[in-house]
Amino acid sequence: MLVSNGELPQRFSLHGKVERKALARTADDRLCVIATRHPETLWDFADALREYGYVNAIYLTGSNESGFYRAPDGTAYFTEKAAKYRTDKHHGVAPPWLVLRKR
Repeated sequence: MLVSNGELPQRFSLHGKVERKALARTADDRLCVIATRHPETLWDFADALREYGYVNAIYLTGSNESGFYRAPDGTAYFTEKAAKYRTDKHHGVAPPWLVLRKR
């Protein structure tokens, strides 16, 4: 958990600076996936999410290596790292995906 009801946890068990990604919810119930372009500490990332108005957020592992979205026509678009990960012969197993569907 990064943000819960607009509050940050007392501490985080992950440390260091890496690229971060989160699934976050706004006060008006919009869901967003937010990813950093540059390495950030988990505390700075969570604090920024809160400052931008996200009231709940969970950490997603994988950085840009597992980033993709699907356009309204169903076409999948992958980040550059995710596209390479999918075709790299050393990564024959697909990473776990969090799938969101619009109702």
